[in-house]
Amino acid sequence: MAYGSGHTRWVTDRGHDADKRLARVALQTLGVSDARLTLLGCGLSSNAWLVADDVGDRELVLRVALVAARSTYEREHAVLSRVLDTLNQAQPCALRVPRPITGHWLLESSQAVNFSVTERLGGVGLALVDAAEAAEPIGRALQALHGVDVRGLGLADTTRGWPFDDMPVHPIFGSGLTGWADDIRQVAATQPRVLVHGDLHDENILWPLVDDPDGSAVGFVDFGMASVGAAGWDFAALAYFLSWQIATIALTSYLQDGGDLSRLTRQTQLLALSFAHHRLVTAQDNDEVGHGTAFIDETLSALSSWGGDVRAWA
Repeated sequence: MAYGSGHTRWVTDRGHDADKRLARVALQTLGVSDARLTLLGCGLSSNAWLVADDVGDRELVLRVALVAARSTYEREHAVLSRVLDTLNQAQPCALRVPRPITGHWLLESSQAVNFSVTERLGGVGLALVDAAEAAEPIGRALQALHGVDVRGLGLADTTRGWPFDDMPVHPIFGSGLTGWADDIRQVAATQPRVLVHGDLHDENILWPLVDDPDGSAVGFVDFGMASVGAAGWDFAALAYFLSWQIATIALTSYLQDGGDLSRLTRQTQLLALSFAHHRLVTAQDNDEVGHGTAFIDETLSALSSWGGDVRAWA
């Protein structure tokens, strides 16, 4: 599973001695400097370590930022604390998130160390072969997440990149996308603003969970991309990373207490064009370029099949 910000592939071809020394420095502030450290993974922005503390009889996840100034840890902990406060008042609930451990954020030394510690959420990253089965609880978990009060968290708006700024459309698509710009902006501007995870790929979705073997609950980790915006952004991410089939199952579950599935699907498809475009223009390899291109083509085809005035769906 991923603990770094963004959907990163773990980098395993560099030495970890210096990184481990930084992790040890962070552990000293928690009084567990002798705890066992096991590398979970190395991303482009963070290293993640499993901390086994025999004294406390618990497992923790330590993340150390590779560039301290770019860390989102303090904001993530505020979000996790708010989510947990909400979940404690709404049991039972399909959503689980890691419990943050408070402490120092930035250690001033010869090399500043910015770190995050959370309790380990028992579970494994979602296997793609299990995604269809997990989609219903994912929808219910998103219903809980989107019910969290975002006031006072200081989160940025979800809108970024095309068509919300001056970024030009990727030359692969040109006019094929620009014709949808006003519709995307209208959906983003007119829908209720909720807490958006923003990075729901298979590594950031834990299912099944150790304490919930029947699969009725789902764990979400890595809130480094958390923001405030329309609910459809999270379903757009599910569609992009998993498939439109999985996103549709989750949407249906999300609306179990009533709602217009066709309307929310159309809104999600519009937002997905912007989401995928952002992934495309920031892609770091040809595989993602190919995936982003195919996804946008698929979504444009689905939108065109609806007919009628798209503004009626906003």
